[in-house]
Amino acid sequence: MLSGTDRSKHILSRARMILGTADDTMVQSEQIFLIASEKQREIAEEYNVIESSMTLPIVSGTTNYDLTTSSGNPTGFNRLKLLAPPLTSRSIIYELDVNEMDFYQRYTRVSTGLPIWYIKIFQGMLSFFPTPTATENWTVYFYKSPTTTISKTVGPETPSAFDTALVFGAVAELAPSLGKPELAQLYLPMYEQEIEKGIGRYRGTRTEMKQITYRDI
Repeated sequence: MLSGTDRSKHILSRARMILGTADDTMVQSEQIFLIASEKQREIAEEYNVIESSMTLPIVSGTTNYDLTTSSGNPTGFNRLKLLAPPLTSRSIIYELDVNEMDFYQRYTRVSTGLPIWYIKIFQGMLSFFPTPTATENWTVYFYKSPTTTISKTVGPETPSAFDTALVFGAVAELAPSLGKPELAQLYLPMYEQEIEKGIGRYRGTRTEMKQITYRDI
């Protein structure tokens, strides 16, 4: 298993070999890393392959929570995977789309039995209905965007299954500027194929995706 920095160096050397640039005289390392970083962002946001979690303090009387920051620090939040209340709350959670959530809020729909929280996520904002009446810490599991740039000292945040895709993506984008459009034509479809292969390899290691339950109104 390669370390993060070893993966970065491997991506750089493979891209250089394909492009035929053995050193920085024709193409800078930073160019390859910047493009690879952009490709990893596209892959992460499209296919949800980077997972993380954070503790979210839920405050009594507060309905809306910005998931793009936690204690003032960016989290890279992209999409909710699971919202987990403390075991002591014994809550049932249903994620609703915006229209359903607005309907429940407008008509003050309430439930009997175990507490039910209806939530919606819109532009990184988490909203509760009904408004929390207790202060407690919940755990948010989410799919995230990369928050770092690949370099010789910073490895990719995407799983290693996508390293070849990052190489091919950087090659396809840089090749025309080096007067090698044929390489771009060759490696662009190979980049897309490698993403699909990476997804197949990654599926065997990822945790179960959140199942969203929609209730009839």
